[in-house]
Amino acid sequence: TAARTKGVVHHIPEHEDNEQKTSEYEQLMLIMNERTTTSTGATFAAIVAMN
Repeated sequence: TAARTKGVVHHIPEHEDNEQKTSEYEQLMLIMNERTTTSTGATFAAIVAMN
C-alpha cells in the first residue's frame, strides 16, 4: 500500500518516539517502586489513563 511505502520514510522518527515513551515509562516504574502501595496505585492509574 502507499501507506506502507511512506512508512519506511517515517519509521526512524516513530521508533525514536517509541523509545522515548519507553524510557519515560521506565522512569515512572522506578518512581512507583520507591513509593508506598497507595501512592503507587494512584501513579499506576495515571499511567493507565495516559495510555
